[in-house]
Amino acid sequence: FTLMDMATLESLDARELASGLAEIIKHAVIDGPVHMELVESALGPNGRLSPAVLKQLVQASVELKLRITEADPLDHGERLKLNLGHSFGHALEAATGLPHGLCVAAGIMTAFRFALARPAQDRLPHTQRDADRTAALLKSAGLPLGITELCSLAGPERGGQAAVRSAAARAMLSDKKRRGDQLRAVLPLGIGSVSVEPVPVGALASFIEEAP
Repeated sequence: FTLMDMATLESLDARELASGLAEIIKHAVIDGPVHMELVESALGPNGRLSPAVLKQLVQASVELKLRITEADPLDHGERLKLNLGHSFGHALEAATGLPHGLCVAAGIMTAFRFALARPAQDRLPHTQRDADRTAALLKSAGLPLGITELCSLAGPERGGQAAVRSAAARAMLSDKKRRGDQLRAVLPLGIGSVSVEPVPVGALASFIEEAP
């Protein structure tokens, strides 16, 4: 069983609560329009949540993760989708030292941008629209929408934009999902349309250097 002790969330400050919302939004992108509409209606334009609504969002996330992990307990296929935003996000987390969820939020939008930078036949007609929709939801939760914004949160002690991007690119090359020169990248093609496919790890690392 899964125990949800919602009272523990009352101890979180705004930044840590936003970090959790990044994962909730990630789950909505993976799951599809119904889940996305639930999160959009819950957050609204100001990102404020009542305890009852937050419980509903956490439960929806738990149910999605259970469905996926029970269908793919050995992490061979469908379960990899839960890594959406995490390849870029983990690299950015190592480079910035910022909370996990903030880096995942930037990672989700970087993954969308990577998908959009590919040839038209490798994405869907509505990829841009769904990327914009996801960005609006992340913004309402107070989350960064890309690497540039994340770097500004990291502060000057990390050496500035160029240093952070370089450190994140190096961290990307050490991703645990790497197999030779390929990495099993999780690319959002739209809400409810997430692809897991091998991508040259060098291409992902290079994209960190240039992505917004």
